[in-house]
Amino acid sequence: MRNNAEEYALTRELYQATIWFIRDYPRRLEEYRDVIQRSRDGGGGGGFIGRPTEADAIKLEAISTRYLDPVEKAMGRVPEELQSEIWNSIIWRIPFSHDTARCKKWKRAFVWFVAHERGDI
Repeated sequence: MRNNAEEYALTRELYQATIWFIRDYPRRLEEYRDVIQRSRDGGGGGGFIGRPTEADAIKLEAISTRYLDPVEKAMGRVPEELQSEIWNSIIWRIPFSHDTARCKKWKRAFVWFVAHERGDI
């Protein structure tokens, strides 16, 4: 991790937008799983006539690359022992239970990593 905390600084607007993007992860993951299940059940397509499998594949790729991958790649850069603390802080707004300064530092870095993976910075 970088030593200078200012290197992970984001504008307030970008920080908040990225936090909400991360909070949307569970919904996007559920949507991804629903498309897979619908495709397995033979009811895919999302309204596309003629090529439901292709439509599902396109939708899965879009969800994965736009919404899931940036969060997962960024979380992979956070120390494993802090991942659940940071995740719970962002998704459920649960206060850090220990080592607050370190968790805050890594939370800021995680949000920056997500913004970077999305191409926002």
